[in-house]
Amino acid sequence: MRGQSARETGISRSLTLSSRRALQEAARYILSRQCTSGGFCFYRHGSIEEPNLKDTYYAVGGLRQLHIATPRHGETVEYVARASLYGQMSYLYHYAFTLSLLGEESRIGTVERRWIDQLDVALPERPPIGGVTGRLESVRRAVRLHQYFDASVRGGVARPESSATAARARRTEKEHCAGHVMSWLQEWPNYPQANLWDAYVLLSLASYWDVPAPPCMREWVESLQRLPVGFGMTARSTMSNLEVVYAGVRACELLGLAVHQPAEVLEFTLGCQMAGGGFARAPVSLPDLQLTYRAIHVITALAPEAAPLSG
Repeated sequence: MRGQSARETGISRSLTLSSRRALQEAARYILSRQCTSGGFCFYRHGSIEEPNLKDTYYAVGGLRQLHIATPRHGETVEYVARASLYGQMSYLYHYAFTLSLLGEESRIGTVERRWIDQLDVALPERPPIGGVTGRLESVRRAVRLHQYFDASVRGGVARPESSATAARARRTEKEHCAGHVMSWLQEWPNYPQANLWDAYVLLSLASYWDVPAPPCMREWVESLQRLPVGFGMTARSTMSNLEVVYAGVRACELLGLAVHQPAEVLEFTLGCQMAGGGFARAPVSLPDLQLTYRAIHVITALAPEAAPLSG
C-alpha cells in the first residue's frame, strides 16, 4: 500500500490534506511529550515528568515514521541506556529497539544481550482454549529481538560464543515452531477466540519465520473488512477502535491485500485525534504515544501523499 498515489488508493484530495494536517499535529504532540531527561511520557504536563521506556520507544518510532529527528538525541540515548529494565520482556524490548532506532545498538549491554539470548519463543501445537493475546505478543517480541540481534556482529560488538550457540539452537527451534504457526494459521478461521488483533500478531510471527499464509487466512481477514469504519475485530463484533483498524491495515500489509474502505478507515482514524494532536483508542478518549504511533502508520499507509514530513 505504501508508495501508492491518492488516485490509486481512492483517497480524496480533501482527505489527504486533512491527513497531512493530522500528521503535523501528531508531530507537535510527540515533541511536546519529551521530558528534561530526554525520555518521553505521554501524560507529561507542567512539572509532571515521568519518562518511561515504552513511551520513549513509541515517540522515537513515531518521529521516525514522519522523518523527524529525535530532539536532544544524545540525552535521549543516555536516558534509554541508563533505564532500569527490571528483567521484564516489555522493558527489554523497548530498551533494545529504542537504541536501535536511535542508531546506538552498541550501547546495548552484555547483560541485556544475554537476556535476549535466553528469551523463550516456544508455541503450543495449536491455539489453546481461553485466548492467546498475551502469549502471542510475548513470543512475537522474543522472535523479533532474536532475529534482529542474531547477526555475528552488531553495533561493533562481537557476539560471544555462548550467544552463537544460542543462535544455533534457535534455528532448530524455528523449524519446530514454524510448523506450529502453520497449524495455527490453518485452524484460525474456526478458532472460537479468533480476532483481528491476534491474527495480525500471528501473521507477524509467520512473516518472521517465512511461513506462507494459507488461503483460508486471507479469506478470514477479507471477511472482517466491512463498514462502517473498515474493519471489525471479530466475525460478530459491531464496534471498532483505532487498534482494530491498525491491526487490519497491518494484516493486509502482511498478506498483500488491499484495504477495501480506505477512506472510511482514514476518517475514523482522524476522528480519534484529540485537541492536543495525540490519538486515542476511540473518539473522545485519552490519547497516548503508542496509539499515536499506530495512527501515524495507518495514515501514512493509506494516504502516502500526506507524508513524509521533515524536520
